[in-house]
Amino acid sequence: MTQLKSVNLMDLTSIIRSKNASPFEITFDILFKNKNIYDEIKKNNAINAVILADLFCVDKEKILDVIYFDAANAIKFNMPRTVPHASFGEIDMHSAQQHVPLQKLTLEMEG
Repeated sequence: MTQLKSVNLMDLTSIIRSKNASPFEITFDILFKNKNIYDEIKKNNAINAVILADLFCVDKEKILDVIYFDAANAIKFNMPRTVPHASFGEIDMHSAQQHVPLQKLTLEMEG
């Protein structure tokens, strides 16, 4: 029987970032350190819209386009901005700080 251990996403990745996707959406990139880690995450669907919605405190429908991108050992997803780019009330014009909740994500991994 394989034993699972809790691992922080930061320990599994080389890059976690967020940026503008349009005036109305933010895009997030999660690039894993190697193919083995990525394959395990993908096989177990360990990062999905439900988990991301809970992490970002939004409805599941707000998590758009969760894409596993094999060529880069990466996951990409989008979500709407809370307010349009450069409008009153915006707190992060470039969306460069919106990935921070991902740094707190803990996953159950084999081994």
